[in-house]
Amino acid sequence: MREIKFQVLIKHLFKTLQRIMDFESIKALDFTEQSITIEIDGETYKFHFSEVEFIKYTGLVDIEGREIYDADILKDDENFLWLVKYKQGAFVAECSDLMAEQQLSSINLYSKTIGNNLKNPELLGDSQ
Repeated sequence: MREIKFQVLIKHLFKTLQRIMDFESIKALDFTEQSITIEIDGETYKFHFSEVEFIKYTGLVDIEGREIYDADILKDDENFLWLVKYKQGAFVAECSDLMAEQQLSSINLYSKTIGNNLKNPELLGDSQ
């Protein structure tokens, strides 16, 4: 069974202030107030759900053992870039240079995570 984890992207007015927090940083979720409490550098902060974006863990790791999340950008052994997406009930990887889409479970075996499209869209340039 797949481990259920999330990262949290904290949105701000300026992209340079965006920050992706790991699952362990989440201290509390309040669905009544629609808020999340996160620990950042030893300090506790509370954000409204509209200020954050939840990023799903795929249950897979890359060639270096790093966890792969939705919207991650992978680079394969031939230097092609793949964007991880959740589509029709499964995680897939799309490569616009190859005009290809494959199950993530086959791409992760020879790719490494180089960033996340939500925080680093410039990594894909105009290719996606």
